[in-house]
Amino acid sequence: MSLQCSLSAIDPLVQWMALRRDLHVGAALKKRLKFAVPIGVFITLTSLPILGMNVDPLNAAFGISLLLLAVVIRFSAHPALFLGLALNWILLAASNIRSIVNGSRWIIPLTIFALVFAYGALKTFAFYRRVAARA
Repeated sequence: MSLQCSLSAIDPLVQWMALRRDLHVGAALKKRLKFAVPIGVFITLTSLPILGMNVDPLNAAFGISLLLLAVVIRFSAHPALFLGLALNWILLAASNIRSIVNGSRWIIPLTIFALVFAYGALKTFAFYRRVAARA
């Protein structure tokens, strides 16, 4: 099922979104970062040297920056935060690629998942950038 509408009907929608862009961006960020705190804490803890394992700096940076993004969106909703979110997922993918090179094959689907999320965050940033340009 698809929604059919004329181009003239889209302009009022874009103008309405541009008026309250912070509201729309905040809702989109909160939806994407719903589980950011538990995931950030878990990944940060698993990147620490426990039981003689080495520190994983990329995963630590991913977990800490995910926690920071979760805190920042409570106070500010700006489309540039989607760039931070995309960078975060790219950071996780880089860490996973390093693990794949070291012989871990089971992490390949998680790497693809992280890259898909990064692409989605970049597309959302581009959407809100176009909305701001059209307003």
